[in-house]
Amino acid sequence: MSTVLHRRLLLDLARLVDLGHRARQLLTDCTKRYAALTPEQVIVLVTLDDAKRRLTISELSDVRSRANHTTTSVVARLHREGLVRRSREGNHDRRVVWVSITDEGRQRLKQCEQGFSALWGHHPQSEYANRMDSLRRALEAVEELLPS
Repeated sequence: MSTVLHRRLLLDLARLVDLGHRARQLLTDCTKRYAALTPEQVIVLVTLDDAKRRLTISELSDVRSRANHTTTSVVARLHREGLVRRSREGNHDRRVVWVSITDEGRQRLKQCEQGFSALWGHHPQSEYANRMDSLRRALEAVEELLPS
């Protein structure tokens, strides 16, 4: 790759990092304001709600590419607030913890989604869908570009 391309890549990655920080701050502000949750807590609730079944800590960790101990601490906070239910199966491995979303968790998730709708609801649905598709393709391209 030429020096010009390397410089362009450097500038584009720096811009991507800046946009990522701005997006993270917006996400954090929104989840905190509308649902009193962190982005990671919202992601766990969405994952559980979308799964339509209980998941293990390992399954939740795999979805977000996080370590089990990180997911365990997020789930513990959600459990203390009554937003998820934790359970263990009878005589099976006691280390396996199953997690499911509660009705209270669904309600809090709904509050968060309503907040997001208030922020982005003014965009026409088709325009929003097209931009999200473009964003997903761009993210995939960046992932392919980065060394593993």
